[in-house]
Amino acid sequence: MVKMQTMIEFRGGGATCNKAPECNSTLNDSVITKRQQNLKSFIISTPKVILKKFQNLKKYKSAFTMAEVLITLGIIGIVAAMTLPTLIQKHQKKVLVTKLQKVYSVFNQALIQSQLDNGEFDTWPTRENIVVEDYFNTYYKPYFNGVQFCRNAQSCGYKADPDADGYEANKPWKNLDGSTVGWVLASGETRLMFLLNDGSFVFIPRNSTGENGEAVYISYIYIDINGGLTPNVLGKDVFMFKIDNKKGFVPYCYERSQDSINANCTKNSSGNINCCTAKIIMDSWQIKDDYPW
Repeated sequence: MVKMQTMIEFRGGGATCNKAPECNSTLNDSVITKRQQNLKSFIISTPKVILKKFQNLKKYKSAFTMAEVLITLGIIGIVAAMTLPTLIQKHQKKVLVTKLQKVYSVFNQALIQSQLDNGEFDTWPTRENIVVEDYFNTYYKPYFNGVQFCRNAQSCGYKADPDADGYEANKPWKNLDGSTVGWVLASGETRLMFLLNDGSFVFIPRNSTGENGEAVYISYIYIDINGGLTPNVLGKDVFMFKIDNKKGFVPYCYERSQDSINANCTKNSSGNINCCTAKIIMDSWQIKDDYPW
């Protein structure tokens, strides 16, 4: 007896397929392949779609207007105008203190060595016993590198006052209140001037005249830390020291109280002296906010 096989017929003609696993496997492979193609197409196209959307988004992103740019620049300018002077001033103060510390150290070391070789300062010649260049060559020149003797203010780099005559033309320094410092910057029997190799100017008036015309022995030393360059003001670039046989090279007013030092270093300070050197050192080598800058 012949066994009949059941056949599955597909419309449209073509081969028939038994209800066997091979038939189902072929069908499933076809479906999987199509899905794989769709997935591959999706993976390839997705970045392009995202990129296109991002590009479209950039088209609609708004830019700064000219008004907004100008306003922003204006704000930046205002902030800079408010802060820049303070920053510049802080820098200038720091530079000044650094120079002052350096010249203080250099002069102090030179003075110590000179006194070891030539005796204490009080024993050095005064007034009529001074032959100024010999005095300079003996007590100062050997103890500094590249030091230069000066006859007058102009030979040390200062500009003469065009409105003054004679000795008055050699008074380039000002007090903090704007008045003229009375010292004439000229080397002679009673005073000595020289330049250090860093451009600092040293003025040593060994004697002055008292109220009754008598000779007065003094031990002031003025140092202009930038020589003939401006501002040439006591307390700003010209600083006072003195020589003490016991304490050595010290700031002028060092023996005074803190209140006295502060009172003699203000914008109203005048005369030939002030205590600003002592104030800076008293304030731990700083120019603080209460300094008459």
